[in-house]
Parts: sequence; C-alpha cells; structure tokens
Amino acid sequence: MDDNISQEQFGVSYRPNLVIRGILGHFLSAKTSHVRSTTEDLFVRALQNMSDPIPEQLGFYVLPYTLPEIRIVRDLLLVVNSSPTLFNVMKVYPFAFIVTSERVFAPFPNWHEYFELNPDSYVRLEPLNSNPVRCGWPENSGAQVLGLHAAQSVIAFPA
Repeated sequence: MDDNISQEQFGVSYRPNLVIRGILGHFLSAKTSHVRSTTEDLFVRALQNMSDPIPEQLGFYVLPYTLPEIRIVRDLLLVVNSSPTLFNVMKVYPFAFIVTSERVFAPFPNWHEYFELNPDSYVRLEPLNSNPVRCGWPENSGAQVLGLHAAQSVIAFPA
C-alpha cells in the first residue's frame, strides 16, 4: 500500500461558507463584554440568517499553520500601514484563520469568494500557496500591537 496519497487521489472537499461562519461564531462565543464592536456586529449578521451572504466588509484569510500549538487571539489592534486594524486569529493545525474588519492582509489567501456561496455547497480543498504562519505572528510580530482594552482583548493558548 502506498502511504504517499496525493490530494488528487484523496479528493478532500469541504463547505467553506460553514467554516467561515463557524470561526466567526467561535469569536463571538468567547466574548468578554456586553458592548459589541463594529466587527462583532458583522459577525452577528453573518450568523443570524444562513441564507444571507457573509458581510463583504470582513477580511477572512486562511494560511497554513503547521505547528501543534493552538493559539487564539481576539480583539487586538494591530497597526498595519500606519492604521490600527482590529483583528481576530485562530491558529489550529493545519490552518490559521485571520479575521479583520478590513481587507488589510491583501497578499494572503482571502476566502472572500466564498461569502456568497450557499452554506451547503462543497468545494474541493486546494493547496494554500503561502508560507506557513509562525507561532507568534501576528500577535508577537514586533509590530505595534495594542489591546482594545484589558477587559476585552484575549490571547489564549489552550492546552
């Protein structure tokens, strides 16, 4: 038996619209305050009616993450191109999901094309043409990272 099964032989399919909504739901479920941000209002819109498209204002990026350590970052401000941007990150093998209220990580693979896809539609999983995310990026990138405030920003490393 050949242990080197290619992706074409395996034929992995998934429902990207549901994956996106699941990640957004996770970020909402980890909420630590009753005041919602503009970004969270967009998350709620995406989850209220599954037949509606995901709000186009969101940036939803997917990158390879090859480390076994799970890292979750919620509601942090990252200064990108001299402009503060609120972001959320979930890194769990084999993917890192980065969600922003704007499309600031333009060179990264963006799942915006799946925002209007029917949640029940399957798509063939294609290889991600990007370098893997480092364990501490973007939360420990050396760039200016600011918490929304101490009661709302969360960085977690579940065991």
